[in-house]
Amino acid sequence: MDTITIFCASDDFCKKFEPRWEQCLLESSLKRRRQQG
Repeated sequence: MDTITIFCASDDFCKKFEPRWEQCLLESSLKRRRQQG
């Protein structure tokens, strides 16, 4: 696999994973405020 293929695959994963993870945190009341570093 080349670098672009790996990047695209991980980007696609993150686009699908993050909204589901955020929803899971909201439902479980574990979500904390994201602080900017």
